[in-house]
Amino acid sequence: MAAAMQELQNRLAISAAELAERLSCSERHIWTLHSSGRLPRPIAIGRCRRWRVADIETWLADGCPTRDTMEGGRR
Repeated sequence: MAAAMQELQNRLAISAAELAERLSCSERHIWTLHSSGRLPRPIAIGRCRRWRVADIETWLADGCPTRDTMEGGRR
């Protein structure tokens, strides 16, 4: 388990499933948070969506603000 978490920390971007594991919630909850603007904006790689690990770490350190707050109210 510790080895898996270490590998996730070394990656630049992670999937919804990996983010769910990291946050100890379901993948469905990740998509709910994303849809409601309560997660940082993911990046698109083809049809895949990935979250930058640095964005997630900043989001957690800042107390999990909404996307609008993080982006300064711009869209």
